[in-house]
Amino acid sequence: SLQATSNMAVQRVSMLETFLATIMVMAVFRTAYVLARVDVIMTVALGIVVSLWLWRTALSADHERLWKTLETLAKAKNWRGILALEDKAMDVATALRKSRPDVVEAICCTIGSSYQGTGHFERAIALHKQCKEMAAEAKNKARLANACDNLAACYMSMHQTILAVELLKESKLINEELGNWVGVSATCSNLGAIYFSM
Repeated sequence: SLQATSNMAVQRVSMLETFLATIMVMAVFRTAYVLARVDVIMTVALGIVVSLWLWRTALSADHERLWKTLETLAKAKNWRGILALEDKAMDVATALRKSRPDVVEAICCTIGSSYQGTGHFERAIALHKQCKEMAAEAKNKARLANACDNLAACYMSMHQTILAVELLKESKLINEELGNWVGVSATCSNLGAIYFSM
């Protein structure tokens, strides 16, 4: 069919891009071989490893299209539009769980924020907790702080201030470690608002 032909064409382009990237990487290592006398076999092996990594981490055309749609809807704060695509998005998340955990986390965060935006806080919390776990597994402190902030916002909306304060304190500590003073300031502002209301 026309769709299948189109997908094959996209795959060929993706394979060509991967092949060209591999050639570029091999050229760099070939230069290193000339300058530092690196073994030629090591040069080829490294080129192949990089090629496989590029192929494994590349998004398919369909995944890329869906991801861009979610990004556009999120920027417009079109929460209902995002939730209409939840099943497709979660299918993509399942498919990319091992190869692209960063994309999976972003999908969960986007859908979680959409539930948050429509007042469905329990579902939002479940998704933001997944984001927090994935960020901790990846040892990505910036994303971990972001997940804490999202969870705290949900708990604040549900008037569960003790949980919100714990998460905001965790976020504050992480942002201080990272030197993210804008994040620290925002967290302190939220903590101040909670303490003022108590």
